[in-house]
Amino acid sequence: YNFEKMKELMPELYAEIMEGVNEKMMTLFEEGLVTVEYDENLIAHFSATPEGMEFFNRKYHSQDE
Repeated sequence: YNFEKMKELMPELYAEIMEGVNEKMMTLFEEGLVTVEYDENLIAHFSATPEGMEFFNRKYHSQDE
């Protein structure tokens, strides 16, 4: 997806999608499944915690079987 183009051409849709993404990321953070670090430009970088890796592996790899 080209989110920059979407932001420019369809700002309402972009805002709705970003709101959902932000809410889900906050839920994952609150549940201890991801951590967040900020770089020198204050851009957030999310990483899975060990518990998050177990959760994501169970959730997405069990569907492959």
